[in-house]
Amino acid sequence: MEKMDKNHEHTQNNVTGMATGLLQVQDENTTTEDTCYSSNQNMITIVDCSSILDTNFSWVVKIPKEAVNKSRQENNGCAFAAVLQFKNMRNKNQNDNQIVLNNAVYGITMRANISNLTDNIEMIFTQNDKVSEASCVSWDGKGELNWTTFGCETEINNNTIKCSCSHLTFFAVLIVRNFSGEKNLCFNHSCFI
Repeated sequence: MEKMDKNHEHTQNNVTGMATGLLQVQDENTTTEDTCYSSNQNMITIVDCSSILDTNFSWVVKIPKEAVNKSRQENNGCAFAAVLQFKNMRNKNQNDNQIVLNNAVYGITMRANISNLTDNIEMIFTQNDKVSEASCVSWDGKGELNWTTFGCETEINNNTIKCSCSHLTFFAVLIVRNFSGEKNLCFNHSCFI
């Protein structure tokens, strides 16, 4: 479904198999500001950035004005953003001691080289259970699926994981599996094990 609102923004949401995505193009005469997206109920939506900490999204991302401006510079004045969620994405040689939180990998592109940001991209993941061992990771989308923590910082606060990254690519949160018989925090959230 495509729509164009009064602010000259085009948005299209798409769901196919194990991938969900949202494509947004802002015309050159629109105001540049932080842009936020969330994922709930297998749909990605645009949300008000001022409310992202006050709501119960399973995942939300804030793309700063700096990144939107870089996209405008490389796209003839228009800002472009594609936000994708992939389920069941894994490396055939994946370590059994780590799993991807909520079995979801997020890919974000703006049709521009977005890196070395001073105002980082922030992703917030919420969990019903308290999180202790988690890492925000990224993958460059090339070759084998190899996660790295380069360019991303992880902050854990009870049931919230905040990833702050200086670039755009594919993102996930890796959780260390607990084999001691204790309840695994991902069992209630369809984690791929």
